[in-house]
Amino acid sequence: MQPWQADLLDKLVSYFEPNQDVLGLLLFGSCSGGENHCDHWSDIDLLVVVKNERLESFFPAIEWIRSFGGLYTYDQSSDEFKCTTRACFEDFRRVDFVITTEEKLANIDEWSSVPFASGARTLFSRSQIFANASQQGNPQRKLPPILEDQFLEMVRKFRFKSMLAVYKVVRNDLLIALHLSLDLIRDCSVLGMMLRDRKTGTNIHKEGGQGNQLVAQLQITQKPFTPLGILNSIKESNQAFDGLACEWSSDYHENRQMLFEWIEKAKVELRR
Repeated sequence: MQPWQADLLDKLVSYFEPNQDVLGLLLFGSCSGGENHCDHWSDIDLLVVVKNERLESFFPAIEWIRSFGGLYTYDQSSDEFKCTTRACFEDFRRVDFVITTEEKLANIDEWSSVPFASGARTLFSRSQIFANASQQGNPQRKLPPILEDQFLEMVRKFRFKSMLAVYKVVRNDLLIALHLSLDLIRDCSVLGMMLRDRKTGTNIHKEGGQGNQLVAQLQITQKPFTPLGILNSIKESNQAFDGLACEWSSDYHENRQMLFEWIEKAKVELRR
């Protein structure tokens, strides 16, 4: 653990432990594994268990987080079992607070994913439910399945955006055309991440590497922000997306030829 992490962790424990609304605090992630598992860029991952009736004091409330420094930015999300606030301070210290209640923690077997695994460290506990959950070992992470209908909807939207981007180029609305063409590249990245998660069985990737070859392939989509350049970017994105979609589903059928014909017609229009 780096000095800033050790110092901030001490402050976090000193803040939470006297608060009787907090029933337990668990350190997990890379900082729970010692110096060999984290570096200066590693964030602190904490599970905070609070009394059922006091959850709103910790989420979506954020004022309490400002006790630990100037807050630069943050992100929040939640599901039926837990709430997460990912905080970044002005000096780029980062803490992910996973906040839940004793009642929700008692149903941990129903969680779609459990953020902590074996090696997590209990910092303090006032709850037997918390103690039992924190010692249950290495729970199996369950990746939510991507249903066939969801995949087909993604394909449909990709094709629609491709069509609309070509139309906007012809109409000389390059602002929207560029926005759509960049979104096509994003869709390729999302499908690539879906493939990576399916191969690895997790959507948590501490180290990069897998998927970087897709980034190299997508370099060909980066064209000048001109009418012709945007049209070529749309074409390259569709070629990349089709390749990824074929890898995702053996039932996928490429259907880009009509779009490519429209792109060539658009190029003719631009030359007039």
